[in-house]
Amino acid sequence: MSRAVVAVAEWLERRVLLSVSLVKDINAGDLGSMPNEFAAAGAGVIFRADKASDAWVSDGSAAGTVAVPGLTEGGVQPGTFDGEAYFQGLSQSTGMGLWKSDGTVAGTVLVVPGLNWGPGFAAAGDRFYFFGPQGGSTESLWSSDGTAAGTHVVSPLPDNLGVDSVSVGDQINFEIAGNNGKCCYVLRDNTASKRQVWVSDGTASGTQLLIDNIGKNQALVASSADGGFYVFVAGGPQQGLYKTDGTRSGTTLVAQMGGDPSFNNQLAVVGNDAFFTGNDNVTGTQLWVSDGTPAGTYPVSDVQRGAFYGGVNTMQTGGSLVYFKAPPPDSTSGAVLWRSDGTFPLAARG
Repeated sequence: MSRAVVAVAEWLERRVLLSVSLVKDINAGDLGSMPNEFAAAGAGVIFRADKASDAWVSDGSAAGTVAVPGLTEGGVQPGTFDGEAYFQGLSQSTGMGLWKSDGTVAGTVLVVPGLNWGPGFAAAGDRFYFFGPQGGSTESLWSSDGTAAGTHVVSPLPDNLGVDSVSVGDQINFEIAGNNGKCCYVLRDNTASKRQVWVSDGTASGTQLLIDNIGKNQALVASSADGGFYVFVAGGPQQGLYKTDGTRSGTTLVAQMGGDPSFNNQLAVVGNDAFFTGNDNVTGTQLWVSDGTPAGTYPVSDVQRGAFYGGVNTMQTGGSLVYFKAPPPDSTSGAVLWRSDGTFPLAARG
């Protein structure tokens, strides 16, 4: 990460979209079609729409936006692997199963019949991971290379634990990340009083507990370009940012954090740099960045100077930048779009 001091915590209130146009009015009238659960598929997308939750594909044109006959998306966010979208589909002829699509009707096909997968998807190089029942009941971690023969159970989840989800702004993220053949994920019990961070290399013997004793506090996971993962524990005695290569011995605490854990629920990675909302009990909860070392971890910008909570939320990456919502610099209410490349240490601000 460059250490050049440049004005990068930029408020984008004057930026406008160059063009926005309607692709297709799927459900004519004023009720709308409620398109949702988008995933990249080939040169287009697959999504769920209309009252019947039909599966649709689109190449961005009205003529190329069509429903897949007889197929309903199963209500679980799809994921993209090797250029194709994988999703839970319900067919009138074959029932529930794992489907894939290249963004066309002809290229939307059944992969594994009878497989009812749950939320959580992570591409990890030559395979992807997801959660689903084994034998109709036992919740398990699965792995797939995109073929029926290469889709199998990796390991059952521990008793009474399931994949964790975190509300980030107005969306829900299921905490699983894939990288270099491995996946890192967060499990929780039904009462949310216990959370654990796990890692798997796609084998039962290589599936192990990584961070325990988190208690009820949230944990966020994201992959980095070096093949490892960042983990942010949002509360309790282990609150802080961790870097891991996917082994317990290779898991280190990069920066201890404090503050109200309910505000520390943002983590995004650009290359090998982690952006997160952290609190050092000095600047309040603000946007931080880390290159995975204590010396390379610092607050990027005090968006709301002196505020207990800077209002940073809904963080997303784009190219070499991270985008987020926060109040404008002259206000403590409302939210505008900001962006940062992480090269503006707070200590260097004038």
